[in-house]
Amino acid sequence: MDRVSFIESVSGIQYPELIVNFFDQFMVLHQIVQDSGSVSVIKNTESSILFLVEFKDHNYMKQALSGIQATSYFTIYGRQIKASIEILTDKIIQIQLQ
Repeated sequence: MDRVSFIESVSGIQYPELIVNFFDQFMVLHQIVQDSGSVSVIKNTESSILFLVEFKDHNYMKQALSGIQATSYFTIYGRQIKASIEILTDKIIQIQLQ
């Protein structure tokens, strides 16, 4: 499903902007992590999601960190989403997107 189809599918609900915002954040997370690890949602608010990412190995984590550290803002669908990271171990990080 692309973003246009997704927006059309949620247009009848009470908080479509919130759901679209979360969709955009998940798409940014996919750009960062791709298929290099597992992702869990730790918590979320109306404007941000905190993810725990466990990478398959340290090299995948280094690759993701280099992309995040190069720019803390990601542009997707014309929106800027800020990424903040906290390194927990040599294979686990927390990423907050807002």
